[in-house]
Amino acid sequence: MKSSGNSRLPEGWSETRVAEVIAHYETQSEDEAVAEDEAALSDPGRTVMVIPTGLVPAVRELLASGGTYASALRSAIEQYRFPTVTYDFGNEQEICHADMRNVEDCIRGQLRDKKTRIVKDGLANVLYWGYANSRGIRDHRVSQFRNHVDEDRLNHFISIVGSAGTPGLIDINKVGLPQFSGMSFVTKIIMFLDPDNCPVLDMKIAESFSRISEFPPLEDLVFRKRADFGKKADTQIKITKKNECVYEKWASWCRETAKSVNAESDSPGQSIRAVDVERAVFALADNCDRTEARRLLRISGDERQTGQAQAEETAR
Repeated sequence: MKSSGNSRLPEGWSETRVAEVIAHYETQSEDEAVAEDEAALSDPGRTVMVIPTGLVPAVRELLASGGTYASALRSAIEQYRFPTVTYDFGNEQEICHADMRNVEDCIRGQLRDKKTRIVKDGLANVLYWGYANSRGIRDHRVSQFRNHVDEDRLNHFISIVGSAGTPGLIDINKVGLPQFSGMSFVTKIIMFLDPDNCPVLDMKIAESFSRISEFPPLEDLVFRKRADFGKKADTQIKITKKNECVYEKWASWCRETAKSVNAESDSPGQSIRAVDVERAVFALADNCDRTEARRLLRISGDERQTGQAQAEETAR
């Protein structure tokens, strides 16, 4: 059966209306066309912009979503749910804080202290907070750290924090702190020292997005391997010069994203920091919301298969 031509027209259109539009533009003079264009540009309710062609897919996706990038980012930040706890080792009791900024203030103050006893508590609290959802592992890791860290290592840590302000991954790795051998927890130390500029880079984010070629900041990440029933499994992000460069790319992307969102005049609420951007991405990865995560990462195109976070990686 032959279909009607009208079935292919947009809703509200007819062949008569199409003919009228064609006739309008075919008979329009050059001056009339210019006047029509100028009238459209001077409409106070419309804005005309020129954007790079490569950004067109992202802009279309943003318009289709019905919200701004800033609102999407803030919404993802609100989805971040991680225990806001530290531990008072002197009184042997857990402290529940009002929010993550209070946790940051507490641990940062301990890490930047000059007394080894307080710095020891701060580093132990990085572990205590990071493993908050896995109490058995948390208690073991914290205990191992406190039992094996010595005064020399604590003084070394104090010296690099005092001299460099916010030391790099390799600087902290050279201290040889027990329980801080991989990037996940070393970047937590850096984050607590400077949350405005330094995000965390852990296995969940790395496994979710490092194998997506459209997101260059993480694509060169190198993982440590271990034998696992005859196979090789990614278990930890190695601290190497190459990975330190990858981390800085990730941190730079988080900083620039925060800066651009804060620059939006219609973006209300607290100022966004690098760590807030990272937590937004973490929350979406944790909730398996790949579509929204790709939007935040400004990745366009078809979804690609990426590695899944390891089941045994229970730490934040």
